Amino acid sequence: MGWILRFINNSRTTVKKRKHFELSSHEIKSAEKVLICIVQGKMFPNFSIPLVNAFKDNEGVIRIKTKLTERKDDPNFIAPILLPSNCILTTRLIEYYHHKHCHAGVQILMSILREKFWILKSQKTVRDVVRRCVRCRRYSSKSPVSDPKRIRYRRKLIEDFRSRFREEYLGQLCQKLLGKVGNDFKIGDIVIIEELSKKRVFWPLGKVIGLLPGRDGKVRTLKIRCKNSEIIRPIQRVYPLKVPIESNENVKFDGVAASSSSKVNDIITHNEVIKNKVSRSGRLIKVPERLGLFNNVLYVFE
Repeated sequence: MGWILRFINNSRTTVKKRKHFELSSHEIKSAEKVLICIVQGKMFPNFSIPLVNAFKDNEGVIRIKTKLTERKDDPNFIAPILLPSNCILTTRLIEYYHHKHCHAGVQILMSILREKFWILKSQKTVRDVVRRCVRCRRYSSKSPVSDPKRIRYRRKLIEDFRSRFREEYLGQLCQKLLGKVGNDFKIGDIVIIEELSKKRVFWPLGKVIGLLPGRDGKVRTLKIRCKNSEIIRPIQRVYPLKVPIESNENVKFDGVAASSSSKVNDIITHNEVIKNKVSRSGRLIKVPERLGLFNNVLYVFE
């Protein structure tokens, strides 16, 4: 229709004013309005439209009066163009928007068309067009076939995971006494250090470099070497790795490798800890160094 209107306009003008390029947006809109007026004049003679409140605008296009008259919005949304249901123009229009919006479903397609058009019996009309779409029918036929395969594959993965979990993990666990015993830890053990502010998968690794016994001789506190520091933690916040580690194996602490052959300073001298002085939690009390006066040599100048 756009090319027909251009031919008519070019035949009525001089050669210099004729257009020879692609259709402009104005020409396309004009052709659309002409087609709509032709269809409306044929399908709604004498302006007979039941059950709707319709009117003609300045261009002779029949529109529907909605309840959004006081709203500031697109004029096409406030007063949409009326289209019949049993019309080839309406069918082609629905097919165009259906392909343009990636084969949208019935409800989405109705919302898109409602931005500009008011189609009588829109749900039934749009549904019939979508059902006739070859690509949508082909996809809907493949979905029931692929769903059982996906379900069987998922069940197989779950069964394989349960089997491996039983054989490779549960079979390696042994029953222990309730509660943690300090004697279970040894110098050189690789442990996971609990941090309540982080998730379990982000808890750091550490290596036990010292066992700190209490007054009763039981170990309740550990001295642990981490990535960049040495910390002291109670055994309630430390968890040994279930996987045994060989003595000559390098272990990574937060991405940094630490050789197990390195010397571990597990000897606590008298200069670091007051003998037989521990806190209530079992931690050893260190000697306070005030201004470093006891560790410096004083020189007297006469």
